[in-house]
Amino acid sequence: MRMKNLGQISSAVFASTALLCGLPAAAQGYLTSDQTSNVVRVVLPAPVAGDARSQADQAIFRSARSLEGSARWTLAQSDDDVSTSGLLRAFRCAGVTLTPDSAPELTKLITRAKLRRGSGRRHTQGTV
Repeated sequence: MRMKNLGQISSAVFASTALLCGLPAAAQGYLTSDQTSNVVRVVLPAPVAGDARSQADQAIFRSARSLEGSARWTLAQSDDDVSTSGLLRAFRCAGVTLTPDSAPELTKLITRAKLRRGSGRRHTQGTV
């Protein structure tokens, strides 16, 4: 299973409470460059081949691969769409059909949350 987008999705959902307070007129990312540069203090580098973290990572990978072809696998693949439309479709599991037209404020929020996506990547180049 690919879990790379969990942070983006959870950030967008968690931050939806900001809608109650309103958003600034011009969308900006939630974090400043100074804040995102500190990500390397929190996120560990990729595991070294053969170490305990690498072995645990491989065990999780093999366990997830055992789900291939199942309904859960198909759901995980559909959850991997991080486009704005894809993230709005993710709310279907709650019985809600959202579109940019029907949920303009949530669309703005998702767009704002995605502005800083990958900003910490430059600090980990070569280690992933």
